[in-house]
Amino acid sequence: MVPWVRIAVEAVFACLPSIAAEFFLPIDDTNPHARGQRHFWALILLFFSLVIGVPFEVSLETRDAVKEISTQWVPGRFEKLDDLYDHFFARTAGPILSAWGNDTLGYLQSSWEQGWMPLRKEQEREEVRPVFTLARRFIVATNVGSTNTFFDDDNDKYVEANKAANTQNHIPVVRFYLYSTNPNYRLVKADGKTPVKDKDDFFGEVTRLHKLLGSFYSAVIDMDRPNHPDDVRDLLLMDDIFGSEMLVDKVNWTGTRAQATERRDNLARMRSYVNSLYNAVDHRYVVQMDSKSTITAYGQRYTSLSKRPETAAADLIACIMMDTTKLPDWCPAGSSSDATVADLR
Repeated sequence: MVPWVRIAVEAVFACLPSIAAEFFLPIDDTNPHARGQRHFWALILLFFSLVIGVPFEVSLETRDAVKEISTQWVPGRFEKLDDLYDHFFARTAGPILSAWGNDTLGYLQSSWEQGWMPLRKEQEREEVRPVFTLARRFIVATNVGSTNTFFDDDNDKYVEANKAANTQNHIPVVRFYLYSTNPNYRLVKADGKTPVKDKDDFFGEVTRLHKLLGSFYSAVIDMDRPNHPDDVRDLLLMDDIFGSEMLVDKVNWTGTRAQATERRDNLARMRSYVNSLYNAVDHRYVVQMDSKSTITAYGQRYTSLSKRPETAAADLIACIMMDTTKLPDWCPAGSSSDATVADLR
């Protein structure tokens, strides 16, 4: 109910006993003392109605607040976990199971201390999908090796979420696809069967995915080249306020487990990494929207794009990647108003 309507209704009900006493309390109207008593009791009833009504209103508001909080947090969750651990893994467990439990708790504690929430790798695709509708500025993502991890035929919902980022949410998605000729990595395409022949073949797959997903910018990063970054990270960065990562086995480039964070130092390292990828780009292996399509897709959110329509695409990628060598005087922050590059940081 609208707050002022609720207040009006409550005020009317609070006054009803007083009104009833004022007009319908049976007295001798010819007696002036009786009329005075009627006014007195009407005021008393009004006073008690207000005094009783306020705590009742507060109790309703308190109940609503508690109900809202309870939908966000489950009380007693950690107490329950403590009881289960104590029952199954502490008191009665043998030394092997007990050590296993201690290692699991140790890993969880270490992750939390660093601001990471661990997750099974099979769940990441499902959990990260809302990013494409919640983002307000940009999404930067990397793909390590084979493209079937996220874009296989059984992951239509993830593909559709990528498309919605462009067509519905008007959010530019930048993707870096890491490539290597190392035979241990066994790169395959999105169907999970077709092996990647060489870098040109891999770029053809990237170009196909770029068009399928409606991405703004896609680039192949050749990790065999001397200028490539030292580390290999499969991550996604949203607006520099949320990041998720699939931890990768460096031997065969397969995902082991996932994690997510909103801690600023973690996000800063993720940002530094994607910037290093951008600096290692070979522009022969880049596919990007042209300036006209960029303004059409993102002009509602990035209003400054129309100021320099001939360089809109170059300006937008420079702003997202904070390329100070090509940064225009303005830099869209992805909101209703424009901001400088400092605001993006």
